[in-house]
Amino acid sequence: MKRDNQDNIGDCCFRDDQGNVALSDDAKKAAWKEHYEHLLNVEFPWSAYDLTPADPIPGPLYTHNP
Repeated sequence: MKRDNQDNIGDCCFRDDQGNVALSDDAKKAAWKEHYEHLLNVEFPWSAYDLTPADPIPGPLYTHNP
């Protein structure tokens, strides 16, 4: 019998924002937390004058189509 698929056991390690390898679960959680805090709090330069005016769209705010 030939086995075509192989199991992938464990997850790969990755680096935090300082370049250190995060190996333990706590280090991985801290690296993800630090990454998303940085990602979500970056202020990009923008100008309100560059925004194009748009009319409001009538209708419900959210429609759910299962």
